[in-house]
Amino acid sequence: MGEAEGHAQLQVTEVRLLQPGDIYRLLPPDGDIHAVKTTSQSASVSIHILGNDTGCVLRHQFILESHSVKSFRSGYSNAPCKEEEIEYVLH
Repeated sequence: MGEAEGHAQLQVTEVRLLQPGDIYRLLPPDGDIHAVKTTSQSASVSIHILGNDTGCVLRHQFILESHSVKSFRSGYSNAPCKEEEIEYVLH
């Protein structure tokens, strides 16, 4: 995240421009910060297959304007999160 708690300075290491029908694997390393963005004016569908229950995982969101980091849990889960099972990761 950087030297100051709650503050991060990022560097873009890769940009992928995809066409309709493209498929790619995103296997981020520990500490990865990534974004997926639709740039077309038409509707799009993005399917994500996840290897863990991200609804219960405490993650971090990077806020570009303030170069700050905010913790969040998406909550998209089909069962209540058990506090003892919550993982703490940086994404």
